[in-house]
Order: sequence, then C-alpha cells, then structure tokens
Amino acid sequence: MQTITYMPHFISTVVMVSMINIFLAPQTGILGRFFGQTSLMGNPNAFTPIYWISEVWQHMGWNCIIYLAALSSVDMAL
Repeated sequence: MQTITYMPHFISTVVMVSMINIFLAPQTGILGRFFGQTSLMGNPNAFTPIYWISEVWQHMGWNCIIYLAALSSVDMAL
C-alpha cells in the first residue's frame, strides 16, 4: 500500500501520464476494461475528473508523510 501511495510523487509527470494512458486504454487497461469501448482519454467531459484523481493520487503519499511528521511533533500532554 505504501508503494502505491508514495511512489507516484517521486516519479516524473511524464511517467504518470503514460501510466494513466495505460490504465485507461479501452481494451487492455485495468480501468478501461470496465468502461468498455469508450475511450476515457478521448472524452472531453472526463478530463477534469481524470486530472483531479491523478493529481490526488500523485501527491497523496507525500502529503501523508508531511501530515504524520507534523503529528509526531505534537506534545503528548495535549
């Protein structure tokens, strides 16, 4: 689980876009199989959700690290 959440932050945006293209491919992609013959990458209405989901996925691990580091510095008496 840590690799899935932390690694996207440390790889380049170009690699992330390639991974998203592979995942959303209509016939061979992991997520593309659920949507059938419809190409999500060719649908203008799907751009915003795909962009935001990939942005959250890419930075979720790093934000989790920062959040946990901030929590560890809070005094236990509080």
